[in-house]
Amino acid sequence: MKISIGYPPRFAEKEILKGGSKREELHEIKPFLSKDELISIQKEVKEVYLSDKIIDYILDIIEATRKNKYLYAGLSTRGALAIVATAKANAYLNKRDYVIPEDIKELAEFVITHRVIFKEEYEGNKREIIKSLVESIKTPV
Repeated sequence: MKISIGYPPRFAEKEILKGGSKREELHEIKPFLSKDELISIQKEVKEVYLSDKIIDYILDIIEATRKNKYLYAGLSTRGALAIVATAKANAYLNKRDYVIPEDIKELAEFVITHRVIFKEEYEGNKREIIKSLVESIKTPV
């Protein structure tokens, strides 16, 4: 998954420059989950149900990336597994034990965009292309 946070606003960057590096403070951060709690959550996320309709929906998205006129190369099987993992995590975070199409749609641009190869002339519109591609796929009911 790729998420860009961009540059800080000028006032925030000014404060950073005034205060210097705060890297040492990172070592003082206390965890809010234990290792065992995190492992337990990871196991619960893996158990989130993925119906055949949702798997077919993901396969339709993958196929669309592989046949898309804006792309040289579409999603790999590993990229498809990333969609599954993030969709399950999204469902879990939304307190569901099953995946719905919205779990995929909400994160598609962050999961797919850096996993496909765009034709040079479309490099500037990556996120919009992926959003449009996903929206063009018939949503299962």
